[in-house]
Amino acid sequence: MAEVIVVATKQGRPVSGAELDINYTILSDRPSSAVAGVETARAIKAKVSDVELLMLGSDSAGISAISALGAEMRGQPVGVASLGVLIAAADLKAGRLTLPRHQVIELPITPLDGLGYRGPVHRDISGRNPDKTSRGPFDIIKLPNRATYLQASWPVLWSHDHKAETTMTVLPCSEGIERPGMREEALVVWEGRPDWAEHSIAGATRLHINNDFRVNSQPVAACLTPVPAIGGRAWPSFRPIPDSGGDAEIWEKVLCVWLNSTPGLLGRWWVSNRQQNGRANLTVTTMRSIPVLDLRTLTIEQRQALAEVFDEFASRPMLPANEAYRDEARQELDERVLCGVLGLPITILDPLTTLRLQWCAEPSVHGGKKTRP
Repeated sequence: MAEVIVVATKQGRPVSGAELDINYTILSDRPSSAVAGVETARAIKAKVSDVELLMLGSDSAGISAISALGAEMRGQPVGVASLGVLIAAADLKAGRLTLPRHQVIELPITPLDGLGYRGPVHRDISGRNPDKTSRGPFDIIKLPNRATYLQASWPVLWSHDHKAETTMTVLPCSEGIERPGMREEALVVWEGRPDWAEHSIAGATRLHINNDFRVNSQPVAACLTPVPAIGGRAWPSFRPIPDSGGDAEIWEKVLCVWLNSTPGLLGRWWVSNRQQNGRANLTVTTMRSIPVLDLRTLTIEQRQALAEVFDEFASRPMLPANEAYRDEARQELDERVLCGVLGLPITILDPLTTLRLQWCAEPSVHGGKKTRP
């Protein structure tokens, strides 16, 4: 774990949103001496822009960035090593595709919760209260063979097995066994509820988001199950709510394709907790902040074309996310999505290769594995 110093002034009054902005400084290395530490502090105080390299003479000592703090924070620069990655991720959240050596391109981006709602917390599926009474209506039993999922009364995608989850289509891994006297609660988990705990909660869905994403061993950030399944701790469900004339199945496919593209991986990683190298963790509540393509702004033809991209790549294996720099399937997916359907110029492909290399070289992405570029 890296060491952190927090410097702050305690306020005895309410503060405005602007005052909640804080200065993140990410040092490349620990200062080698007390003198170096003093010079580093002076450089931090002398910063002039919101995002910049922290320079000590002609040498870079790290990155300095202004970012928000508080309940509405959607992504943060903690632990980011590359200035290019930081800028690209922050801009993506704001609806801009910022690549090295290329003009900035506007993209229709929205937080994930702008397109639908997430499934229940895993404790509401299979948890127990402190007094050992049931909180959730199911006991979760692992299927001895995933291929038998159609025989499950309540199919569930609960935990991770990276060897069985290399494609955007993933089979349910478990079965829910209904606890005695909890049929009504089981149906709520399966069907969802639009007003559960003051928030709409999805039931069983085909689209599932990788919640505990081990980016240096797992390939996919989202997947579709062949049939609706209850989403578990590792794979919470998400139900898109199409606008008028939209098709839910198409929206599921489009979101899955986007989340597994390079911009999708970058946005998913940006809003996550990256305290453990090689992992990008979320909770079911922070999952809603993932920046995704705003499907409401696309034409019906574009959404259909992106769904067809999913159909083409659904069973095509991909490498772990940290190996995206050498993953031909991921790179072809990027080209089909960004250039083929969204109509971006092919001039983005070379700069996108650079950004992909930069992201895969992030310590929190490769986690020290030899597969780093």
